[in-house]
Amino acid sequence: GLELEAPFAGLVVFGSYLGLTDALAMVEYGSLGLASPWVRPLASLSTGLTVAGLLLIYGLAWWGLRRPAPRPAGWLVAAFSLAVLWFVLANKVLSPQYMIWLLVLMPLWKSRLNIALFLVALPLSVIPFPFLIDWLSRLDALPFVLLAVRNSLLAVIMVRLGREVFFYKGTDNTDNIERK
Repeated sequence: GLELEAPFAGLVVFGSYLGLTDALAMVEYGSLGLASPWVRPLASLSTGLTVAGLLLIYGLAWWGLRRPAPRPAGWLVAAFSLAVLWFVLANKVLSPQYMIWLLVLMPLWKSRLNIALFLVALPLSVIPFPFLIDWLSRLDALPFVLLAVRNSLLAVIMVRLGREVFFYKGTDNTDNIERK
C-alpha cells in the first residue's frame, strides 16, 4: 500500500477530494496507509520509479567517478543527496525519520537556497505526524496541504541537485562555488 505521508498518497487523497476516487485511511503494518482503487497501481509505479531512478543516479555517479577528471567532493555530496531525495520522494513510504538522512548531508550542499528550502521542509515533516494525527487519519485537508508543500520543497531541492549532478561541466572548484 501507500503510507499516508508519501507523495503518491497525497495524489490519492486529492483525487478523493475531487471525487475521482474513494479513499480511506487504515492501519497497515503499524503505520497509517490508504485504501483506494488507486493504491495498488500507484504503489507498483512507486516501486518501479524508485528502482529505475536509483539505478540511473548510481550509474551516473559510477560514470562520473570513473572519468579522467575526477569530480569534486561537492559533486559527490550532490549525487548522494540526489539518491536519498529520489528514494524519499519516489517511494511508497515517506517517514519523517528519512529527513535525518538528508539532515547530515544538508550542511555540505553548496546552495544556500537548497539549505533554506530544506530547513522549511524539515518541520513540515513532523507537524502532520504526530501533531495532526487525528486530522491525517480522517483525511482532512490541512495535514495533506502541509505534506504537499513539504513534498514540493523537496522536489525543488531534488531538481536543483539533479542539475548540479547531471549538468556538471567540470569547471567547478569546490572551494569557489557560487552560493545561490
